[in-house]
Amino acid sequence: MASKRNPLSWLGKKLFGNLGKDAAEALFDNYSSVDKGVRTGTDSGAGQLVSDYGNLPVIDPENLVGSTISSTQADLTAAAKNIGALDGLQFENTVPLRGGPFFPLQEAYYDKNIGWVTRGVDKAKELVPPEAGGGAGDFVVVSAMGDAAHASNVSVGKVLTEATKAFAREAGKIDPKDLSDINETIREYGRKTKQPALKSLENFTSFDDPNVGQFISSLSFEARKAIANQLASTKLQNKGAPNLRRILDQTIEPSLSGQNVGDGLLLLKPRYGKDATGVIDPRLYGVLPHPDYNLGVQMDVVGRFENPIARTALFPDFFKDRGTLTDIDMLTREQFGRNLPLDFGVQDAAWNRDRRSFDMSGFRQPITQEQAELMKELTGYNLALNPNTARLLQMGRTEGWSSTAMPVKKGGTSPAAIDKAIARNAGGVSLSPVDKKAVKKGDVEYFQLSGKTMEGRAVPQDVFFGIDKKPDYSWVDDFNGKPIVMGPNDRALTGVVANELATGGVSVPIILGKAIQEGVTVLDAFAVPSKKYPKGFLPEIYGMYGFKEIGKVPFSEDIFLSGHSQQEYDQLLSYWRSTGWDESKGFPDVVVMKWTGDDSERAGAARRILQADFEGFGSGTGKSTFPAATSISEQGVQSTSGAGGVSRGDIRRGDTGSVPTSNAARLTDRARTNLGALDALTPMNRANLGIAEDR
Repeated sequence: MASKRNPLSWLGKKLFGNLGKDAAEALFDNYSSVDKGVRTGTDSGAGQLVSDYGNLPVIDPENLVGSTISSTQADLTAAAKNIGALDGLQFENTVPLRGGPFFPLQEAYYDKNIGWVTRGVDKAKELVPPEAGGGAGDFVVVSAMGDAAHASNVSVGKVLTEATKAFAREAGKIDPKDLSDINETIREYGRKTKQPALKSLENFTSFDDPNVGQFISSLSFEARKAIANQLASTKLQNKGAPNLRRILDQTIEPSLSGQNVGDGLLLLKPRYGKDATGVIDPRLYGVLPHPDYNLGVQMDVVGRFENPIARTALFPDFFKDRGTLTDIDMLTREQFGRNLPLDFGVQDAAWNRDRRSFDMSGFRQPITQEQAELMKELTGYNLALNPNTARLLQMGRTEGWSSTAMPVKKGGTSPAAIDKAIARNAGGVSLSPVDKKAVKKGDVEYFQLSGKTMEGRAVPQDVFFGIDKKPDYSWVDDFNGKPIVMGPNDRALTGVVANELATGGVSVPIILGKAIQEGVTVLDAFAVPSKKYPKGFLPEIYGMYGFKEIGKVPFSEDIFLSGHSQQEYDQLLSYWRSTGWDESKGFPDVVVMKWTGDDSERAGAARRILQADFEGFGSGTGKSTFPAATSISEQGVQSTSGAGGVSRGDIRRGDTGSVPTSNAARLTDRARTNLGALDALTPMNRANLGIAEDR
């Protein structure tokens, strides 16, 4: 491997000369330091990862001057991960995931220098150096596909199949008639389609057929995606099909989710000279084949850029004359001004057309000094600040919200969109279903985070919350033993759903800032105990923003089951377990919390809470944007170790219970870091991320 080679033998005489000795040695050092001996991830058949993304060596674009780059696209499927359950239901067969962008970082493939896999000889040759009969550049950039592109991945199809099989065998999860309808819907789609690649679906068997996995694996990408799309349709979701979006969330590589389509993630180098083997069959190298791709190419992982770089900056010669005006264009071309009004419909059509053309082109971009300087100028910000996190913060600061009070055709959101978000969320079972009549009457109003691109296109996010304008907490006693009474001006936070991935801990302040600004005075949540949060994650987090506990009631299994199915109850427990809870810690209480801030603090709260000089709300906060958690009130009833009784009332709530708890211990620091990184962005950084200036 690297220790037996040198820059000249690795690059070849010609490329070594084009780059120059210093640049060649620097790139060789990058390549040599990919594997630092630290392993991460889980062995899914090809070993662990030799490096996580953040610890990969960082490439200086100026060291690429004199070379050419080409591109290969990657869906964002995770590598070195196994999926064996959904909603608490165990799969018959655990499904291994092998990538994705991190495919070449798995030990077995890394040790054999199998840098990429693909399907079809023509596509494989795009990754082979010209001397071996291919069309690759000197280096190959691995570019991100969309966060749902892996829906057509064989591994994801297997997860969907295993989940559907598990649902089919679980009594009450999918009704037999509904399962029959699901199977027939897929067959009917195959019979009616005019696309030859999808005709095979008319022979679909059944999700309870032991051989259905083999059948799905034999299908084309297009046919597998069609199955996924059918299962994700409202019709089949209503018949009990597993939630595809939740499966996509489980199978995506979390450290790369949140990127823009086309962003350059990794840099690979095709093997040179006697090492240039051309297209290979990975099985002949003693490794497990990738379930999606049968052909491989030997390539070396060189490293990553300081930040993922927009495709239009990596390949400017392809895009410059094609009519697609990008944010980077507006900053670097004198003939365009930043405030030039654009027809975003035309721009979107052009971009989609150009993206497809680029993917099919095999384009090779010469790296000049000017381009290298541009690439460096675009990067240099905190790696954790991905485009999605930056967009959410930007929208929160500019109060980019739509609501159910506005018609959908005029930019509002709908109860259907909220129901869809709740279904996607692993903790959605803890939330009350949307009361469409109350929404129509105006007694409940839901808000959805949304913004606009620099071209003016609406960009709705999967972040929601509701406000109940007539809350009733009489089913909970205060700490004096009396039912909690609400006044005419009380407003309850309800239906909090934050599904966006890789958001760096910013969803909570974004939601709470807007909720407080809109008049929220009270909320309730399940206080799910864990080792890190013995009194519950949510009460501690909400306490940071001025909410204080005023009462609580023990969870009741009987009351929950009076309005939910046994499967929903099992799913709720499974979700709680995923946060670090188990039965030995006792069942969670439902806590009610009241805001302790002053009404004079409400105006502008949505923007102010996301500023560096914000000092907090109410009496329980510190003096920073994201204060350390304060102690929760010691008063209250004893927690129960079982399904304790409730004198009156209704454990129907816990309605703020689906804020993600992943990396919860680091939420405070991560959110603060991302805010600081956003403030430090240059206009070129913003262009690379695809976000506008604060307005």
